[in-house]
Amino acid sequence: MTILRSMQMRSMALMLAAMTAVPVFARAENDADRVPADAVAYVHWEGEDALGGQYAASHMKGLLDALNLRETLTALMDKRMAKLEGPQKDKAQFMKDFLHTAVKYPTSVYVGTVDLSNPDKPLPTIAIFSKMGAANAGEYADKLNSIAADTKDKSVPFSISAVGDYLLVTIGADTDMAKRLATVPPTDGLGSTEDFNKTMMQFGAGAVEAPAIVYINGEAALHAIDDLVASKGRGAQGWPAAEMALGLTEIKQIAWAGNFDGPEWVGQLFIGMGPNRTGLLDFLDNKPLSDDALKQIPANATWAGAFAFDGSRFLDDMRNAAGQIDPRGQQNFDFGLRQFFAFTGVDIKKDLLASLGTEFTYFAFPDAAGKSADNLVMATKLKNPQKMDTALNTLENTINALIMQRDSNSSVQFKTEALDAPDDKITAHILTLPLASPAWAIQGDVLYVGISKSAVQHAIDNGATAGSITANPTFAALRKKLGNQQMSGFGYLDLPKVAPEDYDVIKELLAEWSVPYTLPPLAALTPHLTPYLKVSWTDAAGFHVKSLGAFPFSGDVLSPYQVTVQKLRLEAMHERRHPAEAPATQEKLP
Repeated sequence: MTILRSMQMRSMALMLAAMTAVPVFARAENDADRVPADAVAYVHWEGEDALGGQYAASHMKGLLDALNLRETLTALMDKRMAKLEGPQKDKAQFMKDFLHTAVKYPTSVYVGTVDLSNPDKPLPTIAIFSKMGAANAGEYADKLNSIAADTKDKSVPFSISAVGDYLLVTIGADTDMAKRLATVPPTDGLGSTEDFNKTMMQFGAGAVEAPAIVYINGEAALHAIDDLVASKGRGAQGWPAAEMALGLTEIKQIAWAGNFDGPEWVGQLFIGMGPNRTGLLDFLDNKPLSDDALKQIPANATWAGAFAFDGSRFLDDMRNAAGQIDPRGQQNFDFGLRQFFAFTGVDIKKDLLASLGTEFTYFAFPDAAGKSADNLVMATKLKNPQKMDTALNTLENTINALIMQRDSNSSVQFKTEALDAPDDKITAHILTLPLASPAWAIQGDVLYVGISKSAVQHAIDNGATAGSITANPTFAALRKKLGNQQMSGFGYLDLPKVAPEDYDVIKELLAEWSVPYTLPPLAALTPHLTPYLKVSWTDAAGFHVKSLGAFPFSGDVLSPYQVTVQKLRLEAMHERRHPAEAPATQEKLP
């Protein structure tokens, strides 16, 4: 359960970071022209002082105010600082004041080439500059230089200076940033390059002025990795073939931008790709979802999503990649597949992947108590239902035999039983685990995999009566607002409807972790919680994602998936603390 705890801590941290960092996003000038055109990466956000009426009227601000997070974090910092004395307390107070000031002003980060003159100590080229005004810049430069003078590690060259209105921190080689900041924006910077501007145009006109921007030059980043691998010597010969086989050479740019759209937050991601989209790019290069896939998701789903993935194509690409990386790679790859067949009686390519669909949906919908996490299901339309059923049954028998071989008394086994009427002609396959009993069943030509047998049955019955997700007015309205794109994938969360179950679990986690913070009443939060939709599609330029929600990543950090993992973790901890209360049939996996 250490992994589960880590996942939950990261999820909570992501949610808090996304919300507490929001005031950083604003409207002001963009500094892309001030960094050299050879930038490997560029990040820009605008200061709190530039926040306008959009933020003031946003759900994001309303939620932040209701949660009172900033004041709580400030109080915690003050409490910790009160325990410090002397120089340590002075430094802590200074850093607190510095960060409080820095978030008010436009700040950018430039990442350039890597100095490999000493292969054992690669030295990145980084410049961080904040336009905080001459007085602030001068004061903080002096104090930061004073603190830096006391550091013991002098091996990394850096410089801290005030340049006009900018506070400038550089690490590594001199990038001439002081000269670039001291004058009007140069005309030879990143902002004037064709690649940067074409990439920003993928987000629409004016995207370069977005409150938050991240830009990565994929080709420059890959060259930096190439140079680093070559400098180490180890694996240098096989690396060029590996990166080509995996499709990495076709990643041209990666960019993200965020902005307000009325009271909502819109985030956009773009991955520029070349035409040869193989290897790992199989996960991104997909056709639009079919109507059949969308029909698998019931209209009353409070959380849903879909994605396309061709397993046969991916397997072929991995086989080709193995051959490009190693002369005997394809031989070894084929040998592994034959060994799997000899051991299980299942041919991965012919029996499994050739029978599997290429579109997958997942969804959860409320039960009688209004909880959706217990009804989580994944579904896909099969190419060959009979062949898939035979292959899965064969795999089950192999797994059961392995479990019994290790522990003849184990209750962890796949078992079969009929679904309840009126679906009693459908066979459910159930794996009994200590904290859950996942199940699968094939109804017609659709494979359902659920968190439980009842979830599978509910999905089959509900799908036949509730209609398609496309008939859900909330989903339809969000999709229209995002442009009615032909989606190759999407993620949807009706946050107001799942908020009560999320709220209960988060309260339990805060109490369990002894976090000195009390959630406000749910009624104070719900006015600022809005439905979320994220859509993705692929075109000639590359892979696109666009999302709309109350705050960045709201549908990702507050989905029923997170609730399910949190719930399992809580139950596991309760079982460890109170083993006598656990049912006799529960036991650990062999």
